[in-house]
Amino acid sequence: MILIIDGNNLLGGYRTNRTNWSAVRKDLVLKLVKYVGVTGRKVKIVFDGVEDTLYPEGIIFKGVQIFYARVGKDADERIKSMVRNASYIRDITVVSSDRELTSCVSGLGAKVMTRETFRCELSTLRYREGKNLKESDLKAEDISEWLTFFGINENDDFKKGPFKK
Repeated sequence: MILIIDGNNLLGGYRTNRTNWSAVRKDLVLKLVKYVGVTGRKVKIVFDGVEDTLYPEGIIFKGVQIFYARVGKDADERIKSMVRNASYIRDITVVSSDRELTSCVSGLGAKVMTRETFRCELSTLRYREGKNLKESDLKAEDISEWLTFFGINENDDFKKGPFKK
């Protein structure tokens, strides 16, 4: 099962005082990483606007693949194209509350989930099937990947103090 998320549509429903959209996207991607860890679903998210340097086009971070609208187009058009070009459209669920987009993709055979329904799923993750990550589930390569993701050099001073072995 593949989940394709209309990123700006999902973010549009969140109340935030933040103006740093890169940080807002980062928070959302981290929530989606947890979602992938619990559900095992493949997640693709499409954002409108300029490509974020923290999340370049096509990057897959912990099971979340990030895309941007094509030049002169919007995320809705990119999502429609992704659904049209998919091998197994019936395995796709599009998350959006945009009526025109959801009407189009459901007409192609994809399932649709509103952003409100998906937000409920995200908020209940910790209660599902007892599959939450525990400290013991972390592997050395996971920690290294997270450090790289956050731009931290493994040899930095942060290892001193409580992190020192």
